[in-house]
Amino acid sequence: MPSRRRIPLGRQAAVAALAGLLAAAPAAAEAPSGTDVSPPLEPAPRWFEAIAVNGFVSASWGRNLNDPASGGNELRAFDTENGSIALDVASLVIGKEAGKAGETGFRLDLLAGSSVPGVTAAEGLFRAEETGEAGDFDLLQAYVTWVAPVGRGLTLDVGKFVTPAGFEAVDGFEEWNDNATRSLQFTLSEPTTHTGVKAGYGFSDTLSAQLLLVNGWDDAKDRNGRKTLGASITLVPGAAWSVTTTLLHGPEQEGNDADDRSLLVVSGTWEPDGPLGAAACLELGREEGLGEGGETVRWWSLAGYLTWKVAPVVSLALRAELFDDPDGARTGTAQRLFGLTLTPTVELGSGFVVPAGRRADVAAGELLHDEDGPFMMKRPPTFLVNALYAF
Repeated sequence: MPSRRRIPLGRQAAVAALAGLLAAAPAAAEAPSGTDVSPPLEPAPRWFEAIAVNGFVSASWGRNLNDPASGGNELRAFDTENGSIALDVASLVIGKEAGKAGETGFRLDLLAGSSVPGVTAAEGLFRAEETGEAGDFDLLQAYVTWVAPVGRGLTLDVGKFVTPAGFEAVDGFEEWNDNATRSLQFTLSEPTTHTGVKAGYGFSDTLSAQLLLVNGWDDAKDRNGRKTLGASITLVPGAAWSVTTTLLHGPEQEGNDADDRSLLVVSGTWEPDGPLGAAACLELGREEGLGEGGETVRWWSLAGYLTWKVAPVVSLALRAELFDDPDGARTGTAQRLFGLTLTPTVELGSGFVVPAGRRADVAAGELLHDEDGPFMMKRPPTFLVNALYAF
């Protein structure tokens, strides 16, 4: 997938070493001759051998050429600070996979850091309900998995998990994005996590689907009396192609069961054998009751991605995007945003990656006028150097 890089879930040396120590423990002393000896006990199941432990660390330094008085970057997900070296996130992932019918598993994603947890934290868990503030710790995912013996295996996840909506992801040991910064779509248009129930089923090697019944967008506790419904379908028509369509629908306003929010996401990737890859993502959003007179507001966005493997350890990623917020529903101002991001990346070793992104945004909106009419407002480019390590 052009916007993401994946490595498999793996068992760590600490777990393997523990297993070795227990296996090598000295046996009990033999009983004296003639003493009755009970039959040997069956060895206890080594449950810890099925537990996988992985980790991820990300640090960055960013520079805004405008040197904003606020000291921060506008409309960004994680790279909000200017001129500061940040430990964005250090994550520890503990889990047990469930791959066959009747098996159970679990997953815990523990996050700490100065950038990521403060954004990903869900309301009612590590985000204060009264103030909306979050700290430097988050439980990004925490769910139990059971594979029901239905057909090819129906996977049920219960708990807190990342959203299927959107194309880019929160960087972690399994996947990280080719671009050093997150898109306008990721920042403004879509949720990060849900708490509830998710059911997944693979109809074939080329078609799979998910259904969701959750509290809402980034809500560990429901804020109204109705749930949010979700559905996602992934089609893999060929070895190089994949298309995913996701729909979320339900009320998201505090104490309001009548007005619904809907988000439709269609993303596709093209990743043939060779150095080039491409992807695109379209998102259409609407929410009832948010207009000045209670009208429905709308937004939409489109992002395109190109990747080029220049050399075995060097790659280049380009992202172009458009975010249209005509009612100011997601940004607070009626405006249209354009973004262009270029990210060269160097792989310095196994799991050690250094992306460096240059990003320029342009905005045009109803508020940007002068005596000659509407005009384009340019935001000075920003630079970000990121260092990632996954294990």
